Amino acid sequence: QTSIDLNLETIETSQTAVFIDKPMSPRLWNSSTSIETENEVNNLTIKPIRDKMAIEVSRPRKQFKQKYKLNDRNAEVVGVTEFRAYKDLNFKLIKEKDGAIQVSPMSYDVSAQTTWYRSVNKSIQYEASSIVDTEENDEDNKSSLLAFLKSSTSTIERALQQNETIDIYLETFRLAGDDEVIESSQTENDLREIKNFADPNYSKSKALICIDWMPKTQGILAVSTVKNFTFDRRVITFGQNSVSHILIWDFRQLVKPIVLLQTNQEIYTFKFNKTMSNIVVGGCVTGQIVLWDISESMTAALRKSNRNSTNENDDDDNSNLPLLPKYISSVEHSHRKCVADLFWLPPNSQINYRGQLVGQEHLDSNSYQFITVAGDGFVLVWDIRFEKIFADELRHIGKSKHMPYEKSISKDGLIKPLWAPIFRAQLKRLEGVGELSICKVCSSSPLKAEVAENSSLSGDHRSHLLLTSEEGDIIFADLSSRKTEGNNNKDDDEEDVDSGREYIRWIQVDQARPTVALQLSPFFPDILLSVGDW
Repeated sequence: QTSIDLNLETIETSQTAVFIDKPMSPRLWNSSTSIETENEVNNLTIKPIRDKMAIEVSRPRKQFKQKYKLNDRNAEVVGVTEFRAYKDLNFKLIKEKDGAIQVSPMSYDVSAQTTWYRSVNKSIQYEASSIVDTEENDEDNKSSLLAFLKSSTSTIERALQQNETIDIYLETFRLAGDDEVIESSQTENDLREIKNFADPNYSKSKALICIDWMPKTQGILAVSTVKNFTFDRRVITFGQNSVSHILIWDFRQLVKPIVLLQTNQEIYTFKFNKTMSNIVVGGCVTGQIVLWDISESMTAALRKSNRNSTNENDDDDNSNLPLLPKYISSVEHSHRKCVADLFWLPPNSQINYRGQLVGQEHLDSNSYQFITVAGDGFVLVWDIRFEKIFADELRHIGKSKHMPYEKSISKDGLIKPLWAPIFRAQLKRLEGVGELSICKVCSSSPLKAEVAENSSLSGDHRSHLLLTSEEGDIIFADLSSRKTEGNNNKDDDEEDVDSGREYIRWIQVDQARPTVALQLSPFFPDILLSVGDW
């Protein structure tokens, strides 16, 4: 048979065949390579190993049904379609960052300086004095004038006769000669410098702001050095620690100071204790008070100066080292401004925490208290026995509850007291408002009893203070003044700084500028000397 015959038979068979429609039933797949196929599929299948994340994408309702633009693309183009980045104003860029937060307290260092403009009198009001012309006054003036002329005629004639030998209109410089002779004559009249003393390390290019003689010792004095800055320079460096020194000089040895006192703040005033010369108290620019005990240093320095040694420059001696303060007052209980002046109370005067004078039975021959003043208008009374007061050993001066102490307890379990004033008096103006900026102070307490009795001021002279302000006023105050009637019922133990007292008796205008020196006459209690800076 040929291939054509076979095809014909196949066609005829398909046309005459009968097909029966039976349902298909599933059967197991049997294959010799089914196991390998399943393993290969399992290896290529990616199976998740963590829980699925649910992400919710939301858009505001107002952004629905916005306009959109479709681009044409040919169906024959195959491959990956590139979508270039472009700026769409309808969407905002969202950045994802990882941040960590640690819960801890935050601290800030903040400082502020308050500018205070003190009140100064800008104008005055006066009334012209008028002379009343009456006949009776004229007759009285004529009679008094005639009596004065008769009594002084002989004296005036004698003075005129003596002046006949002197030509008051003579030009003195014409007879003096040339300029060289004039200069030589002027130099002879000037004071000559005998010796000068300065330390190149501690006093060079600095200003000596205060000087005081050491009592009970001849030829020894101390000076306080401060930086010679202008006002603008001091404003820039205000609040910074500046090491300051007090140099104690001996006139027998002017090579270097015998004792050097050091502190971290500039000392603007200091005084030796008149009865205990080894105690030195100084007032700082910060308003604090510092105290030195120089007994050991002075003993070592005097022993070294009197020693006949071949090695004169013995730098290994401990007497050359700066002496640090023994006590420093607390900042919270000190003056708010620079300490302007201080003075020691004499042995016959002591003031307790109420501002009253202590009885004679509690006094001895030593001085333990001193008074300080500053531009904040406060007068503070300090006692160097504050540790005994805190231990209730001097109850006639103060009680332990009146003395502040450190909140932290020391290693030995003792509470350390803070050096604070035992009495505070704020001076206020008799009329008007504003602080009194005190710059100098002196007292009549050092006067002798027979001299103080002749004073016209009422009260005990031991509590009298004479002060000057930066406006040039002289102020008379009494620290032992009584309280006003409205505050008499107040408990003395809870007495405030002011307590309704009026310390100032009177205020008198003296200088046009601040006073630089104030001194009371030791022989006449009503005579006072004041020196201004202009």
